[in-house]
Parts: sequence; structure tokens; C-alpha cells
Amino acid sequence: MAEDFVNNHYNKTYDTERANIQKHYHPEAMLTFESENHVGAQAISAKLNSLPFQQVRHTVLTVRVQPSVTSGFVIALVTGQFEALGLDKPFGYSQVFQLAVPQSGRAEDFLVCNDLFMLAFN
Repeated sequence: MAEDFVNNHYNKTYDTERANIQKHYHPEAMLTFESENHVGAQAISAKLNSLPFQQVRHTVLTVRVQPSVTSGFVIALVTGQFEALGLDKPFGYSQVFQLAVPQSGRAEDFLVCNDLFMLAFN
């Protein structure tokens, strides 16, 4: 189920509906984007929507998921590449999510509590 969230997050929400990304973050979530910290769903949405590349396509290469020691949460590690209009080549990235597992069981209802994103330069 967390793998479905990851694919939905990149292929639908982030790549095509980024303006609506705030609803997928817990109100008190934290994003570390490279070395910048952003706290709260509104601040995270503002950061992600302010990035200079608006047309992006992600390719997820690996997803590894573990249950958290705290009941109702999972940790997901994602590696992949993204291409953006105006960039010469794809860039690698690693991203870690702590996700609140929804009672509905639907991938689109996961809430991101923590999000760490790092570019992988070759």
C-alpha cells in the first residue's frame, strides 16, 4: 500500500497536480529539502510550488518500506530520477517519507508526516 502511495505521489500529485499537494501532508509535517527545513503543510506546499521547474517527470527506481516502531506509521525510502523541462539530463534523488497509515486503507489517504529529499549528483 505504501508503494501505491509513492507512485501516486510522484506520477499524479507531484508531477501533474502539485498545486494540490498540501492536502497530502500532515498540518505539522516537516520537509527537509536538501539542507532547508520547512515545517507545516502550508510551508511545504509553498516550497514545492516555488521550485523553478514546473513540468517534472519522476521515474521511481526503488521503494523500500518498513513499519515504524510507532503503530500506524511506516517509513518509505525512495530512489529515482526526475526530468524537468529545461534541464539537460535527468537527476537522481533519494527521498524518505514517514507516513501515517490511513484507516481507509486507500493509498491516496496516507498523510506525510516527515519528508527528507536529497539530490544525487553524479
